[in-house]
Amino acid sequence: MLVAARVLGPEMVGLYGVVAVGVDLFATALSFGFNQAIIRYGPTQRILRAVATLTILQLVAFFVLGVSGLAILFRVGGPGAPTMTAVAAICGFARALGILGTLAAARWENRFDFQDLARRRSFGAGFANIVSVVVLIATHSVVTLAARDVLSALAILVSLRGGLLAYRGISIRDPAARAVFRYCMPIYLLGLAERVYGRVDLMLAGKLLGRTEFGFYYQVRALIDGVSALPLSAMQSVIFAYYCRVRDAAAVFQVRSRQLLAASLMLVVAFLAIGATTSVPWKWVFSVLLGAQWAGAEIVVWPLIAQAVSALCFEHARAYSLAVRRPLIAFLARGVAVLSLVGLAVALTPWLGSLGQAEAYCIATVIAAVIANYGAHRSAESSSAEKLA
Repeated sequence: MLVAARVLGPEMVGLYGVVAVGVDLFATALSFGFNQAIIRYGPTQRILRAVATLTILQLVAFFVLGVSGLAILFRVGGPGAPTMTAVAAICGFARALGILGTLAAARWENRFDFQDLARRRSFGAGFANIVSVVVLIATHSVVTLAARDVLSALAILVSLRGGLLAYRGISIRDPAARAVFRYCMPIYLLGLAERVYGRVDLMLAGKLLGRTEFGFYYQVRALIDGVSALPLSAMQSVIFAYYCRVRDAAAVFQVRSRQLLAASLMLVVAFLAIGATTSVPWKWVFSVLLGAQWAGAEIVVWPLIAQAVSALCFEHARAYSLAVRRPLIAFLARGVAVLSLVGLAVALTPWLGSLGQAEAYCIATVIAAVIANYGAHRSAESSSAEKLA
């Protein structure tokens, strides 16, 4: 994204961001997270067959609805419809490959082999980024930026092909498929709420900001999300698997949640205070990395860093609530956060611009983290009391 930002400029990156957000929102509605069943119950042949069956049905629905959506976009998109449709089609194909890559990675996650998994994913993503940078410099095309997502997803899928080849056979009438679907439905609803939350932030930014200023916001958020993706994925996979297996998950969570919540809140306050007092170092960093055309983007860095810290705290409570089969805790926290985000963005963004949007996103995430940790902590106390009784 650094090279793309320098080559394409804020306006073209903003165009890509608008299309990618729409595709991600559509893909989210059809991503059920069937890999969670493999992480919890293990890669037995019956579970693998059930997951393969459900995934094929999921991809068929994704294809049918996606083609319909592309046809509508092409007809109503105006002068830029061909470019937007091409970018949307490429992004959609990348998301479909990503679903298969997530399933392939489930076997590594189940056996806690995260070191090998990270190495394979890093190799695939690194290869794709190198190739796409060369092509992007040669073409200066936003379509190439979208194609990077396909190449990255395909390279990761190839590196994890051993996990994908384990899925042999499907059976629509298998009771295990229905059992897996019922198990994954609460996880799906929670995942949908989480992804909608992130997409609502970008949709509000796209609506309330101009295209260039939205390009600033989208680029900085993409950079920070990329850096925070590693610890967030660890929270979502490693911590979830850990709480599924640890003997006294409630007692462990009560200790860890207090420590993590206190540290996160202190860091959030510190980052917001730093952002309110100075942005000079980031002006220099952005001018060197992205070029003078990105002057002004540095204003949203510190609030978005604070948001990433709060997201880590939320993910810890989410992993525990899913492991003990009480997803309503995290779902409620995310619902309150979405409403808070809309209200704060409408109030702050027209007044403060991209800085107001970043602060609204940060504050809403802090609210979600506090509610999720409080609810999960109360649930853990209740579980501990039941065991003592």
